[in-house]
Amino acid sequence: METGIFGIFPSLQGNHVVRILLLAAYFGIVLYLANNPSRIVDIVGKYLTPFLLVMLLIIVVLAVVHPIGAPASPEETGIFTYAFLQGYQTGDVAVGIALVSTFIASVKQRDIQRGRNAEALSFCPLLWRFFAC
Repeated sequence: METGIFGIFPSLQGNHVVRILLLAAYFGIVLYLANNPSRIVDIVGKYLTPFLLVMLLIIVVLAVVHPIGAPASPEETGIFTYAFLQGYQTGDVAVGIALVSTFIASVKQRDIQRGRNAEALSFCPLLWRFFAC
C-alpha cells in the first residue's frame, strides 16, 4: 500500500482514514476470494486479465511514443547468470506450489474429465513454456 497507492498519490500519506479504507478494501477482496477458492480462476480471468492487457497496451504505446533514450551497453559481465540465480530465489517456486491446490480445485469443480478439454488443459502449459522462453 505504501509504495502502491501512496507512491502515486503522495498527498494521501498520513491520512489514516484513507489507509483504513484501503486496508478494508484489500481484506474484503481477500475474504471474498478465500470464501470462493474454486472460483478464483474465473474471477481473476474475468477482471484481472483485461486490466493487465490494457496496462500492457498502455506501456507499449508509451514506450513507442516517448522512448526513454538510447540503450547503453552494460558495464558488468555475466548479467544474465546473476539475474537468473538471484531471481530464482524470489519464491516463485514456493508460490507456485502454494497455488497449485487452487488450480486443481478449480479443475475438479469444472469436472474436466478425459477428452478434448483435458487434452487442451494439459497442452496449454507446454505451449506456454515453448513460447515464453
